Amino acid sequence: MREFKRGKQKKEINPIDDYFQCLSYCDIHPKGIDNDCEIICMERHLKDHYW
Repeated sequence: MREFKRGKQKKEINPIDDYFQCLSYCDIHPKGIDNDCEIICMERHLKDHYW
């Protein structure tokens, strides 16, 4: 997990939150989220933690 420091606070970024943020940039089609984009987000943010 990544940590960001703001003053004296530390905020941990959850890989699932990163994944959902990545999905928010994907194209949405009538049948759902662009499959290629979804796979890229999974590989970038979830692969190291869950597979």
